[in-house]
Amino acid sequence: MSALPDAVQRYLQREAIAPAPTAVLSFDGDWQLLGRSGELAAFGIADAEDELLQRRFKELCIGQSRLGGTRLSQLDLGGGHNADVHLVAEQNQVHVVLIDVRSGVERERDWQQNAQDAKLRSYEQGKQLRELRQQRISLEQARDGANAKAAELTACNQLYDQRLRGALADVERATTALLELPTEHGGRARCAELLKQAVGRVDKIRAALNRAVSRINEHSGGGSSQMAMDELSAELYASVAAQVEARGVGLSLRLQQRSAEPLRVIAGAASETFHYGLWVTLLRSRSEVEGILRWDGQFAQLQLLSDADDFDLRQAELLWEQRIPAIDDEPLAYALFGLGRCAHRYRGRVLEQRDSQGRHRLLISLAGRQDEPSGEITSPGFRGPVGIISDDHDYAEEWIAQLGARGIGLSHYAADSKVLSELYEDAPPALLFDLQSAPEGRSMAYKLRARGYPGQLIALGDEDSPLSGSMAATWSAALPRDCSSRQLLRTLAGRSGA
Repeated sequence: MSALPDAVQRYLQREAIAPAPTAVLSFDGDWQLLGRSGELAAFGIADAEDELLQRRFKELCIGQSRLGGTRLSQLDLGGGHNADVHLVAEQNQVHVVLIDVRSGVERERDWQQNAQDAKLRSYEQGKQLRELRQQRISLEQARDGANAKAAELTACNQLYDQRLRGALADVERATTALLELPTEHGGRARCAELLKQAVGRVDKIRAALNRAVSRINEHSGGGSSQMAMDELSAELYASVAAQVEARGVGLSLRLQQRSAEPLRVIAGAASETFHYGLWVTLLRSRSEVEGILRWDGQFAQLQLLSDADDFDLRQAELLWEQRIPAIDDEPLAYALFGLGRCAHRYRGRVLEQRDSQGRHRLLISLAGRQDEPSGEITSPGFRGPVGIISDDHDYAEEWIAQLGARGIGLSHYAADSKVLSELYEDAPPALLFDLQSAPEGRSMAYKLRARGYPGQLIALGDEDSPLSGSMAATWSAALPRDCSSRQLLRTLAGRSGA
């Protein structure tokens, strides 16, 4: 590689052109080639004949100013070579400076190709979305048709019932008349024949009635709105029985019903939403699934504990952002999409977390009274998260379930020095201390406050209130150990009252 002319080197420095493979062709005023320099091989002109170069660059640069500084960008030199061409004048000659820009051209070409591919994917996704919407419209039309058919069959059922009652009345009248006729007039034979005909009519109407009832059940989907707690549990078992048997996963589901009030308001919504929640957990778990179905008169909640893996980003989008699954996606994708759709439709909540034993917990909650003000059910000014320091595992799990139903995450901590060190570094904005099971929580709260912890420290206990002792300044509030979730939420939100 020969050195570049001094005029070219000064030009490159003055224009602050970034270092790149550079070649120079020097021509006189008649475009006769005077010399070559630089990295000629990088542009495929190292062995080119003088006449070819003279003709080629004369045609390229004809009409361009020779005063210098003229630039032609990203010219295709053939053979896969691209260059920026600069004209640098020096006395009676002009230098044609070639600067390699092949990598930049290829990068720009890749960008354009990626943009085109993205437009094509967007078009295909839009097409799929339109097809799914059309399918949904068709399904809704089919559903409306089925409901209309069910209404028609119900009307037929009422008509059959009226005819049956009339036939039974005929039988009763014929029987009464038969018993009243004297035997010597031969009337019993005639009444016996009439009775036989009436009974035949009753049998025909009863058979038609049975057929109508079975067809009504097929179209109406049963009376799920009247299911009680045990019927909802049986429905959930039945909905996933085949999957449990196929995968060899153990499923236990126990009930906790604190209110005698039935689930009539949301039984249908709970059955559909919890059905998808069970499918999501079973498709992700490997061995055992433990379920707890709760109803407290205000919330219906399904808590599922399993060894399921965490969601990845794509799966989370299916649940929370309601990204429609692709046609060839796995069953889990459709189960997640269905769970998110039901939770949104019935204004439910889905919360994922780990319990104290490291198991995966999926909480699905539905409000039983959709018309209540949200401030009476959830905390109006506090959204968590919260931590509870307790050595009573069952007590902590109960609070985790209650706050989880209101969309607030609660983490369980043991009362020991290791946990205290962790809280020094990263503590939630509010901490609950179960002073009955963990009396050392008093000293933990004092040390946290002494280290400058700015959040809420709330004591839970039935003994003497800590607000009256020497450490009263440590605590934000004190509540009974069996306080209601509404009372605790109001305290977290800075409101008084139960």
